[in-house]
Amino acid sequence: MSAPTRRRFLSGAAALALPAVAPALPAAAGQPIRRVLFVGNSFLLEHGMPGRVAALAEAAGRPIDTFLVARPGATLAGHLRQKTFAEVLAWGWEAVVLQGHSLEGLTEAGRRASTAAVHAIADRTGKAALVLAVPWSRAAGHGLYADPDYDVDGPAAMTAANTAHYRRLAAETGARLAQMAAAFDTASAAGRRVHAADGYHASPAGADLAARVIWDSLAPLLP
Repeated sequence: MSAPTRRRFLSGAAALALPAVAPALPAAAGQPIRRVLFVGNSFLLEHGMPGRVAALAEAAGRPIDTFLVARPGATLAGHLRQKTFAEVLAWGWEAVVLQGHSLEGLTEAGRRASTAAVHAIADRTGKAALVLAVPWSRAAGHGLYADPDYDVDGPAAMTAANTAHYRRLAAETGARLAQMAAAFDTASAAGRRVHAADGYHASPAGADLAARVIWDSLAPLLP
């Protein structure tokens, strides 16, 4: 597998149509295009999340070239078991956005696996800036909150558990947090429908919100 050629908005694991976003402004003359790797699962795949972030970057006059590695239900540890993933990590990135599985921060075993994976990815991407996207919680009333395997009784408890996990990882790796979970909780409390009908994935409005949170965390890390 060879390194990707320059491309805008979205490339990588799946071909997704660029969603409707605010019109992009042309990049300033000579403005460098920063290479950003996105790693995650369906939270990034659905609605073309890297494309949405890239459109925000373009509108800000700070274009980025994105590459996505994602599979539905994937964990960061699962990606590391894929032979070609190590090759992708070595391509040379200005920044890497990591979105772990939303259940990883809820159990001791999940936290151990997630911690090892984040440190391994940080080590393999060298000087790349790292953003940890805290996965949003399930909507209120979701069946997960009645599952005895997970000690969370609602979105606030799930957000608190995942945020604590990723905050610790950020302190250990020097990463910046993208607080998607907190943003979803705030929006839901205000009556916005940020979850899809399954109470798990994002609605189009939720995807817009998540993209904005990721870009606001990523932008200060890109010179």
